Amino acid sequence: MRTWRVRLDSLWEHWKSESGEKGAQIGCALFSLRREEMYGYRDEEWMIPASNNKLWTSAVALERLGAEYRWHTFLEWTEDRWLIVGGGDPVFGQRQAEELLTEIKRHGIQRMPGRIDWDDSAFPTRRWGTGWARDDLSEGYAAPVHALNMELNRIAWTADPGDPDPRLRLSPSYEGLSVQWRSRLSWTEEEESDVRVMRAERSNRFRIEGVLSRQDPQVTGAVWSPPHFFVERLRWFAKEQGLTVPETWTGRRRRKISGRMQSVGVDSPPLKACLPLVNADSENLVAEILLHSIGCESGGKDWVEQGIHIVEQTLRRWGLEPPAAYVDGSGLSMYNRSSPRQLCRLLRFMVDHPAFSVFVESLAVYGQTGTLKKRNPLPPPITVRAKTGTLTGVKTLSGYLFDGRTPVYVFSLMVNGVREERNVENLQDAFLRLLADHIRHERN
Repeated sequence: MRTWRVRLDSLWEHWKSESGEKGAQIGCALFSLRREEMYGYRDEEWMIPASNNKLWTSAVALERLGAEYRWHTFLEWTEDRWLIVGGGDPVFGQRQAEELLTEIKRHGIQRMPGRIDWDDSAFPTRRWGTGWARDDLSEGYAAPVHALNMELNRIAWTADPGDPDPRLRLSPSYEGLSVQWRSRLSWTEEEESDVRVMRAERSNRFRIEGVLSRQDPQVTGAVWSPPHFFVERLRWFAKEQGLTVPETWTGRRRRKISGRMQSVGVDSPPLKACLPLVNADSENLVAEILLHSIGCESGGKDWVEQGIHIVEQTLRRWGLEPPAAYVDGSGLSMYNRSSPRQLCRLLRFMVDHPAFSVFVESLAVYGQTGTLKKRNPLPPPITVRAKTGTLTGVKTLSGYLFDGRTPVYVFSLMVNGVREERNVENLQDAFLRLLADHIRHERN
């Protein structure tokens, strides 16, 4: 191992010099599963993990909730009103809505009432993570957390790359939501957009500015009220299902309705099917709902604080040191602090966990899926499954390097104080190529 230790040590300093990222802070922990040896480069320093924080959340969620865990959404009704009861389903969308409406029709209901109330009291506490930047709260990736969620609580615009200038169109139309927007955008040929989404208080009026990538011409914004959004989308799906829908509706947040109620319900997919949204696609809302659910299933009043306590408690029971600061489930907060060594030990622990196959399959595949889809894959049979993390000035990558179907290395590479994200992506590529070269050298 001595040779590649030297090569790794030189890689960091050479990268800083060549990339101009002289002020960047690099930390790396690497564990060889074949040799049971650890390599570390400033691996015990506390760093901002960004979305690598989701690894803590998802690992503990598998332990505490179980791979088959499901969220439940109910619809209760009387003759003149409906009550939608949310259980926290983070992936509720068209399929679940149609299932719910199909069940309603089986009970002979052919008309949607003009009074639709909702109950999202299952998650009674925080709507955003601790330390989330106020400027982010209108962005699609920072949608508020509710027990009643629809289509990740965000709306989407798309533009035609063939237009001379980006002209945003809603996709779908979001009928009934009174979505308004003004945009000032230009095209970029780069892979990534640089767009800022701003929303007026208590409304779905947006201002959108920046440069939009022709390769990925989509913009998302967080809705101001997920329960209102839920009801309006449900009304749309009800029309599609052939129910009679009043032109307008009234409703409010309540816990119960008077009179005799009937009820139908629909379950979410199991946790194991939702986990790739967290670790491969890095959906912050889903990660935050995991943290809420961990706390909710264990009792207490503040689900977030209870969830944080259980995450730290579970890690200690596993014999692992918890993060120095774990304040949200997704890693969107700049207050989180972990070290590369801690994350590497978590990933090493999960290799022997009964849910390892679910955990590892939830990670993005380098050059193929999720947030790593656009990266350059390594030559077969070497593959990498990993979790990315990106915030302003932060770029992290933690995961596994496989030789065929066998995990060979566990790693966590964290970089803070970055000026250009692409520079760190080049470093990640070089790091993984070096490990792949070492495996090929050992074979020969």
